[in-house]
Amino acid sequence: MELESLTKALTSNRSPQFLKGIALSLKQGGTMLKVLPLAKSGMTPIEIKEALQISYQSVVSSEKHLRHWGLIGESRVQRTRRLLSELTNLPDSFEDRQSIIDSISFRFHRDNPYFFETFTRLIRNAGKSNRIGAVKLAEFLKSNQIATRVFLRPNDYRYGIILAAEDQMARELLTGFPNRITNPS
Repeated sequence: MELESLTKALTSNRSPQFLKGIALSLKQGGTMLKVLPLAKSGMTPIEIKEALQISYQSVVSSEKHLRHWGLIGESRVQRTRRLLSELTNLPDSFEDRQSIIDSISFRFHRDNPYFFETFTRLIRNAGKSNRIGAVKLAEFLKSNQIATRVFLRPNDYRYGIILAAEDQMARELLTGFPNRITNPS
């Protein structure tokens, strides 16, 4: 697996800095090459540290270089900073707003509640019945250019959110939405 990753890396990125970094890594025991497949698989730096029995700082340093060369994705901290910046300056395009909310994890939503409005609160504020299904409401809002996200929680519970910036428009749309969704059969 390490050889496969190295071969892909060498063919895609031949900058002198990259080659120098790989040579240095090999000279020092190949730490970056050991970290690469584990980081690509989504392991955290602490998990990689424990799996490889190397220092935390070595893992973080290796990941920093691998990110710089484009071999692994952004870190959780970088992702959080990017998302907060995007949520602070929302784009006008519905597709762009939808892609932002689609990349939100439940944890991110929970840790930053001021950027979002839950379906439950939206329904209550609009004076509607709580019997509206999250999936049907999400479909209705998306068809009206409101970015939504539905999380599947334990016990098959669906938890929906919208962007707080779109709350007023969503409430106005809900006045035309039926109180209950019935099965047409």
